[in-house]
Amino acid sequence: MRQVAEWLVKQQQILKQQQRLLEEKQHQIEAQEKQIEELKDSLDQLKNRSSENSSTPPSQDLLKKPSDKSKRKKGQKRGPKYNHPGKTRNGFGTPDQVVLLELENCPVCETELEHRFSIYRLLVK
Repeated sequence: MRQVAEWLVKQQQILKQQQRLLEEKQHQIEAQEKQIEELKDSLDQLKNRSSENSSTPPSQDLLKKPSDKSKRKKGQKRGPKYNHPGKTRNGFGTPDQVVLLELENCPVCETELEHRFSIYRLLVK
């Protein structure tokens, strides 16, 4: 009977110790939840910053879509309208004379080139 009483006392001590640990963990969880809420609030304040309520320049403001659909642009197509007369460049036509230019020296530093380069120049008058 005495062994049962000792075992029971030991179990009660273990139970008290576990209850203390549980209370400490609950206090720790409450403190962390409070800290999380504070961090969420500060994050919301940082997200809602603009040039109006902080020292950031207006160029750093994020572009926000207009909340009202009537303020948004309608689906207007870009480019020229239908049946619009186009404008194109016609080019230069055919050359009057073709001249072959061969480089013997570098035009920048005047050193002699190992391989000669040929350049065709088209002359239009």
